[in-house]
This record gives sequence, C-alpha cells and structure tokens, in this order.
Amino acid sequence: MAALRDQVTRIHTQLRACRRDEVNADLPGLIRNLHTILDTGTDHADLLELAVYLHVHVTRQWLVHAAAPTDLVRQTVFLARRLAQERDEVTTLAVAEFAVADVLLAGGALELGRAKLDSLTLPPITAATAGLVYLVTACHAMAAALDRRHGDVAAPMNAAAEVAGRFGAISEVDSRGFAFGPVNAGCFRMWLALEANEPDHVVSIARELDPEQLSLPGEPVHLLGAFRPRAGPAAGRRDDAVRALAHRGGPQPHPGSPASDGPRGHRHAASRHTPGRHRHRTAENGPSGRRADVAPSGGISRLQHPAMVVASRSATVNGHMVRAGR
Repeated sequence: MAALRDQVTRIHTQLRACRRDEVNADLPGLIRNLHTILDTGTDHADLLELAVYLHVHVTRQWLVHAAAPTDLVRQTVFLARRLAQERDEVTTLAVAEFAVADVLLAGGALELGRAKLDSLTLPPITAATAGLVYLVTACHAMAAALDRRHGDVAAPMNAAAEVAGRFGAISEVDSRGFAFGPVNAGCFRMWLALEANEPDHVVSIARELDPEQLSLPGEPVHLLGAFRPRAGPAAGRRDDAVRALAHRGGPQPHPGSPASDGPRGHRHAASRHTPGRHRHRTAENGPSGRRADVAPSGGISRLQHPAMVVASRSATVNGHMVRAGR
C-alpha cells in the first residue's frame, strides 16, 4: 500500500511539474495496478481514497491536457464519484463531487455546476484539508464570474484567500492533493480579473506575486500559461502578466509551452469563453487549466493510452454501469 501511495504522489508531482512524458509512460500501468489490487478487497478503504485521488488529480487532468472527448473526462469524474460513494467518507466524497462540479463549470453547464458546488459538504478546515476547502470556496467565485455576477465574486474569493494564507505561507499540497497558498490564490485572482476585463489589475496582481513561493519550478507556467482572455484590453495584457510574474524570479516559459505563444494566442475553439461550450479547462491548479490543443508529447499506443484504460475500468464498479450523465 505504501509503495502504491508513493507512485500516486510521484505521478501527481510529475504532472504538476509539466513532466508529461513521464506521466504518459507511468499512468496507464498505475491505473491498471491500482484497480487490480482494489478488486482484491485488500486495504479497500485506503485504496478507494487513493483511486479517487488519482482520477481527480491525475487521470482527469491528463485527459484534459490530451484534448480527450468531453464524455471521457466526465466518465472519469463519475467513476471517482462512484468510488467515493463506496468509501462513504465526507472528505473523499467532497473531493470527488468537487471534480464533478469543476467539469460541469468547465463545460459551460453553469447552473448544474453551481448546484453541485452548493450541495457539497466540506470537512472541517485543517492543514490536511485546507487545499480542498480553499479551491471549492474559490470555485464559488469562479462560478459567479462565469455567470457575469461580478458583484458576487469578492466574498468567496476573499474567504478562499484567507484559508490559503492561514495554512500555507508558501504553496502547499494538502493530504488530498490540492495545492494552495497565497500565490495560488493570487493566480486565481488574476483569472477573475481577466473575466471582469480588468487588464491593469491582472498585471498589478502578477507584480505582487513571488513565484519562488510555489513548490514546483514549472508551476508559474502551469498556472498562468493557458489563460485565454476574450478579445479586448485584457487579451493584450495576458503576456504582460506572465512576464511580470516571471520577472519576480520564476522560470521563463519554455518553447512549445502554452505560455510561449505570445500575442498570437493560438487557442482551440473549446477554450473560448462561450457558455455551453466545453472549454477543457478546470479550476484545479489555476482556473485556466490547459489549452485543449496541446496534446502530451511522446507517442503511446491506443491500448496504452490512459483514456482507454479509464474507459475499460469505468465500465463497471460494484456491478454498476458508470456512464457520462449519471
């Protein structure tokens, strides 16, 4: 069990550090191994929690990065929810239900996403759950921004930032895999300012952030690289914001990364701010998520593809069919 937990933690770190070739190589086998052991009934409760962690933080995000079909991304979070329901523990359920809400909001289903967020039961706020509570709270601000209810943004974002600052002076990752800290909250505020079409505010926030407070060297790119503001003043200031944060000591975007696009701003149609259109971006690790048109490098066969592994594992859980829309 300890070895399997270490593998899940390591692959999550690889994903956050943008080491996609390693994720490509390791994820399919890890999914198979985890579910094979889960089927034996050994350490069942701990393995259920670990499977939810893997599918929420790694499998789901990998599929988004790979521009996988929306239906498959949804199958992944519904699989995680089914596993969490079997575990029947408040924090595990909150992790899985957050992923469902996040995917709904990213897909433009704002009413359903808000309803899911409002229905979440959060665990008590401790150092072990601070990242989860921070991000769920921040997502209430994101939902308001996406719905153009900008007057309802400040209160949940301020509450989220207070949690992030109270439990993490630098970027931390809680026991359930959620990153949080003042810089993470600052990056979230930048996205909210972009949604409000306040480009000068975006740049001013970036200038106050210290990327060295993030726990992994690739995170400034991970958090900021895929921002895709609408046409208008904000569109021309995205790169100013990235440069301002990088100037504070963070790594420069490497060639080929989303943040290296410059003012060209190539974006897939799925990443546009269009209600009802799946933008393939999620709140985790920054509400920008990833560009849908950037697929992981390093070829792997169709049978090894994590998407195919998820599809095969999500067919039945406890004898129940797991399909998108349930």
